[in-house]
Order: sequence, then C-alpha cells, then structure tokens
Amino acid sequence: MTKIYYDIADLKLINKFNKKKIVKGFTTNPSLMKKAGAKDYELYSKKILKICPNKSVSLEVFAGRAADTGKDPVPEIKKSIKLAKKFKNVEILWASVREPYNYTQARQLRCDIITIPPSIIEKIENFGKSFDQLTIETVNTFFKDAKSAGFKI
Repeated sequence: MTKIYYDIADLKLINKFNKKKIVKGFTTNPSLMKKAGAKDYELYSKKILKICPNKSVSLEVFAGRAADTGKDPVPEIKKSIKLAKKFKNVEILWASVREPYNYTQARQLRCDIITIPPSIIEKIENFGKSFDQLTIETVNTFFKDAKSAGFKI
C-alpha cells in the first residue's frame, strides 16, 4: 500500500494533518524548518515529534548539498541519528547523495534511509572490484571511445 507522508515543518499544519488518517507520516528537512521559523534544529525536531508521537517522521539531512558548500555532513547526520534514537517513530534520511562513498558513510553511521540516483547505484555495484580491474575497464573504455571518435592512438 502506498503511504502518504506530508513534507512540511510548519507546526500548525503538522498538528492539523496529524489528525488525518490518510497521512501516515511526515518528512521534513532543515530548509523547511527554516521556512517555518525554526532557530534550533534539535529543539524544533523535538517539537514536531511531540505533536505526532504515533506517526512516522523522517528527518531529511541534505548531506550532498552540505558537502557542495565545503561542509562535512557527517557531524549533522550523527547528531540527527543520536536524536532519532530517543524516539520510536523517527528515521533519518540521507538525501542529495553525490558520490558512492556516501552510501558507505550512511551504512557506517547506521542511517535509516538514503536516497540514491541511478548513476550512483551503478557505481556502488563496482564496490569490491580491485583497483587494477577498474583501471583496466577505464582504459578499455577510453580506447573504445577514442576508436569510435576516429582518434589515432
């Protein structure tokens, strides 16, 4: 069965939609919290959880976007996971994956959910290959591309 999660951080709307049976849970993230006027991530997350203790809540951490700005996302993920352990209905979602290693990081941190685009999933499937094997595959790809482009090597 497909579940509806409401993607919001506005406390009044969470309170309203928490009463609706069609809404099975909530997702939120720092951007939505900022828009709703939150000043403290942890405190605001706890307010959300107080409103809806019987529905699932997914706290999204846009790790890739943080990394894009030169900020290490791991401390924020760790902080979120620590907070989530205090509640039975909270899952942490690692969003905005930029590289396959993010999957390894999420697993090491025991992050509940990670959203991964197809191109990264294909790279994750290379995990376990030796560096030599990947190098040979890369050189063969370069050779095929050069040949198909008409380059003389």
